Amino acid sequence: GPGTVLYGSNALHGVVDVAAPDLNAANTLRAEWAQRDFQRLSLAVNGGDDSQRLGLAVTTAVDGGSRDSSGYKQNKLTLQHHYRGVQWQVESGLVYTHLNQETASYVEGFESYADKTLRRQNLDPQAYRNATAVRAWSHWRKSGGRGTLSVKPYLRSATMDFLMHFLPGTPIEENRQHSVGLQLRWQSAEQGGRSWLLGVDGELTEGELQQYQLGEAPSFLQSQIPSGKHYDYRVDSWQLSPFARLNWQLSDALAVSAGLRVEQLDYRYDNRMSDGRTDELGQPCAAGCRYSRPSDRSDRFDNSSTELALNYQISAGQRFFARYSRAFRAPQATELYRLQRQQLSAELDSPQLTALELGWSGSVGRWDYQLALYQMDKRHVIFRDSDFYNVSRGRTEHRGLELSSRYRLSPQWQLELAATVARHRYDNSPGLVSSDITGNEMDGAPRWFGRTALVWQPHDELTAELEWRAQAGYYLDIENEHRYSGHRLWNLRGRWQASAAVALSLRLLNITDELYADRADYFFGNERYMPGRPRTVSANLTWAF
Repeated sequence: GPGTVLYGSNALHGVVDVAAPDLNAANTLRAEWAQRDFQRLSLAVNGGDDSQRLGLAVTTAVDGGSRDSSGYKQNKLTLQHHYRGVQWQVESGLVYTHLNQETASYVEGFESYADKTLRRQNLDPQAYRNATAVRAWSHWRKSGGRGTLSVKPYLRSATMDFLMHFLPGTPIEENRQHSVGLQLRWQSAEQGGRSWLLGVDGELTEGELQQYQLGEAPSFLQSQIPSGKHYDYRVDSWQLSPFARLNWQLSDALAVSAGLRVEQLDYRYDNRMSDGRTDELGQPCAAGCRYSRPSDRSDRFDNSSTELALNYQISAGQRFFARYSRAFRAPQATELYRLQRQQLSAELDSPQLTALELGWSGSVGRWDYQLALYQMDKRHVIFRDSDFYNVSRGRTEHRGLELSSRYRLSPQWQLELAATVARHRYDNSPGLVSSDITGNEMDGAPRWFGRTALVWQPHDELTAELEWRAQAGYYLDIENEHRYSGHRLWNLRGRWQASAAVALSLRLLNITDELYADRADYFFGNERYMPGRPRTVSANLTWAF
């Protein structure tokens, strides 16, 4: 469900928290090998004293890929500095990432993922993706009797170019974004069981995008897809988001929190080509150009998110929780300004998600568990309709149950389970196709999936796990006429701490060499699949020094 009010646009379906490297951990050197020419080497070194710590982490990886003309090369660099002063604590960092990827496209044809020859093919061997990203931040914290002040300025920069092999004519896209932001937060000290978290987030961004056709498109497309540039625009934006959250411990057993966030996002769009449905030189296409460019314009989106949560400690081992939340996603620049056919402007609303979650967690003897029921309703869903217009008329509904549990069979053995059962449906029929799809299941949404694992740990230095992962089938199209059957996978993992300095990990994934699809859909009268990886053996050696 939605993230808390600490997070704004795009937090509709949750937030992933990525932990920074621990600067108090031992220095480590890791080497990993896997089948099909995969190698990864990582080095992390830290140093300093109680007042200052400095850390460096470097990772380089090469993957030959499990399909023809696929794989990647990737390099990452992380620098961190921690300072602990009398008044201020400061954590600063910089992350650099570079990726060169050879992209594999879908294989086509009914259950083509199960054909051992077809599943290795790559119909677009020239497809690629090159991306570079840099992020830098500094987090200043000062604590006193009245609370804690947090100040976090940051910089972000990203560039990418790739072959759009999934579009007719296979054009190339180049994009870049540069942003600077500031996050201010004040966490008050607790008084009478109450504490406040007040803050404001601000960001300035400039972005550019070009899409162009090198050479001529195939002959049957040349009347609609001209050579040269299709899009060339710049978007400058600013965002301001104040928020407040109250945490209230009403009693020893009952805690309540409530929050509100208000966000304003402003786009300034500059089209650097001729307006409308023309080629690069401003001339109309013989059969009408596929791509359309709106005139220069400004767009502003005002949104708010709310949350109300309750946490009741029934007993030492039982807890009930409930949460109501509402979140949003402002339309993205590509949805507003990357238009097609006759559409000259996209008047879009922000998608909104309202969610209610009820849960129970606790432990009984050897059994730990958490059960959650949720109901979510989404409005103003953005999609491209049957006229190739970007519109925000969609409505969807989501009902589900999530369970995670662990049962200790003995001091050496335990059983783990994590699963979800859900129904994701279209709640209206907004013009995606000519037929009525109200009540149909959403394409790409299985009714259930999960994992169970048997874990063996005879002593602290040795752990082994046998895992079964399962995913139900799902529809490939919104009319619910074509379906992927789902899959079941077995995995085996083990870790041996050979000494205080050396650890060895082994993995055998997809033990039975199941032929399955990571993704599947239905496009222009044909089933398409992204084949999953075959049986793979990998090893990881870690040296701490």
